[in-house]
Amino acid sequence: MTGRNVYAILRAPRTASMEALVLNIPYRPLQSIYPSTLPGLALAMSMVKFFRRQRYWAKDIILLISEHEQLGVQAWLEAYHGVSCGTTGVLDSGDLEARGGAIQAAITLEIQSHRIDHIDVKVSGLNGQLPNLDLVNLIHRLCGKEGIKHTFHNVEAKVSQVSKLPRSLIHSPAPDGNRTQSF
Repeated sequence: MTGRNVYAILRAPRTASMEALVLNIPYRPLQSIYPSTLPGLALAMSMVKFFRRQRYWAKDIILLISEHEQLGVQAWLEAYHGVSCGTTGVLDSGDLEARGGAIQAAITLEIQSHRIDHIDVKVSGLNGQLPNLDLVNLIHRLCGKEGIKHTFHNVEAKVSQVSKLPRSLIHSPAPDGNRTQSF
């Protein structure tokens, strides 16, 4: 099986490319048995157009369009970090011409329709650890503000269930003690 990934790096204008966020869009060919992800690709292009006008961000944003979904992302990550995971020759990741900063977080947008009726957030971290929950909380708050139904791992959170969670999970303070979070 062969595949191709396409990536672009939007450099943070005020920093030295020390950190990066990855925005991954899986690409599925039209002849795939799975639903097309072209609406997600269109949204990503619109987001990049918006991102280009921002001058105050401190992290590079890497747009990755990956073929063969998780396998494509793994190949791109191996090339990005210059490592090979597993048996040599099984996954040939090739070389990358450019790199951003150290990857702090990644978001995969898998959008299959022009009409979005709900958003399902799935969180995974390295070796079973939870990633930084700032982005997860941001997504849930934005969905609530915009009136979009949102689920967490295909489970709808009821308001009564959220109120029973420890306050540290709902409102996590920033490392400096402030309640404002930025990325």
